[in-house]
Amino acid sequence: MAANSDYTLLKIDLAYAVEKRDEADRYGNYADVMHYEWQIDRIKQKMDRLEQRGA
Repeated sequence: MAANSDYTLLKIDLAYAVEKRDEADRYGNYADVMHYEWQIDRIKQKMDRLEQRGA
């Protein structure tokens, strides 16, 4: 059960990071774009690990 809630929280974090990355891109703040790209990659890695464990 904890794995499913962790996965759900990661999906929320991913949606937020994508939204913030798009906002930073819209305003031309490329340092923040790179920061959120890094966060998105990390979140996707964590989601993949949870999926591999059978979440």
